[in-house]
Amino acid sequence: MTALRNSFSTPREPSPLAQYVLAVACVEGREQVVAVRKNRPTWQAGRYNFPGGKIEAGESPLMAVARELGEETGVWLQHDAFRPVALGERPGQFEMFVFATETDELGAARTCTDEAVELLDVQTLKAEGYPAIENLGWLYGLAFDGYGKLAHIVYD
Repeated sequence: MTALRNSFSTPREPSPLAQYVLAVACVEGREQVVAVRKNRPTWQAGRYNFPGGKIEAGESPLMAVARELGEETGVWLQHDAFRPVALGERPGQFEMFVFATETDELGAARTCTDEAVELLDVQTLKAEGYPAIENLGWLYGLAFDGYGKLAHIVYD
């Protein structure tokens, strides 16, 4: 588990795998979460996802999640504001490093790109039929209800 935990802060080498980060970012009190109304890729268009994106060459996942959250929401947090939650992977295709953060600073989140940023009520996000990516509800639970545990998820 130590090697897995260390992988979140180690700069990534170029890889044939797509490497991504995702931020489960809550306003203090965990009643609101930052969400992005996606325009792309096509399978996500019109649906909500958490802030995130691709890890750039030479970046660690931790550096990338801080950058992506800042670029998308205008809220720039120090690296120590994030804690690793999960590594999701589909062998031979992608790796997704999931982080959590909780701070009142996120109440100032705003749209900074062509994809709308909103503060959503956590219960709304989890509601059946809400236009969100399917895994957001359980990723939120993993981030805040399973606090301190690090998950390794392999998709087939």
